Amino acid sequence: MKLVDVVEALGPKLTSTDVQDRMFATEILADVFEALPKDFLNNGELGFIVEFLLNRLKDQHLVVPKAILCVLPIVSE
Repeated sequence: MKLVDVVEALGPKLTSTDVQDRMFATEILADVFEALPKDFLNNGELGFIVEFLLNRLKDQHLVVPKAILCVLPIVSE
């Protein structure tokens, strides 16, 4: 499965009006990013993901910690 497939599968939950759905999907995405090799994403993918996560940081306060969990594996060495 490709990363884009995972994101597309999570799409309805990531954009749901239900906060619990967004929290759950964002946490799954964080788990996926944690499992990826550090050099897995190219610059275009990184730009897209960072933009998406920046928007999640403006989300409901319960989603923000999950978005931060997504960012950590991307920015760590």
